[in-house]
Amino acid sequence: MNKKIILSIIIVLSAVCSAMSYGANFNDDVLDKIKINDADIPEGFIYGSIPVFARPVLKMNPWALDRSAIDRLAKNIYPDGNSQSIKSIHMTILASNAEPYGDDIVCYLILFKSSDGAKTEVKKLTDYVKYNSDRAILLTKNNLAVFIHTDDTANYDLIADLSGKIQIRMDLEQ
Repeated sequence: MNKKIILSIIIVLSAVCSAMSYGANFNDDVLDKIKINDADIPEGFIYGSIPVFARPVLKMNPWALDRSAIDRLAKNIYPDGNSQSIKSIHMTILASNAEPYGDDIVCYLILFKSSDGAKTEVKKLTDYVKYNSDRAILLTKNNLAVFIHTDDTANYDLIADLSGKIQIRMDLEQ
C-alpha cells in the first residue's frame, strides 16, 4: 500500500514539474511583442537597407528569419551557433541615416526550441558577450535570448537603452 502511495506521489510530482517547465518556454508570438519598434529607434538611425547581394539570405529588415536563413547564419551570429537548437530568430538592423546600408546596431531575438537546448547556446552567447562587453548586450529568459551588438563602442549607450526597453517587455511576458 505504501509503495502505491509513494509511486502515485512521484507520478503526480513529475507531471507537475513537466507542466511547469513546459509552460516556462516562450512561443513564437513573444518575438512580435518584444521586438524593436519604430518608437525604439534612436535618433539619427533608421531600419537598415538590405544590399542586393544579401537579399537571397536576408529577405527584409526587420525580419523573422526563415529556416534556411537560420541554418545558414546561426554560426555567424555567435561563435559555434547551433541552428538545430534554434526555433526562430527575429532580426533588426539599425543603420545611421547617413549610411542606410550599414549595420551599426543589430538586434537578434533568438527563440530556442527548449530551455534545455537554450542553456548550451546561451553559454556560447554569454562567453561571446563577455569578451565584447563594450559593444554587446545579452538578455535571457527561459528559452529566449536577446543579443544586441554594435560595431562602434560609441553606440553602447544606445544599445543599453534598447536593451532596457526590451527587458521591460520581456518582464511583462509569462
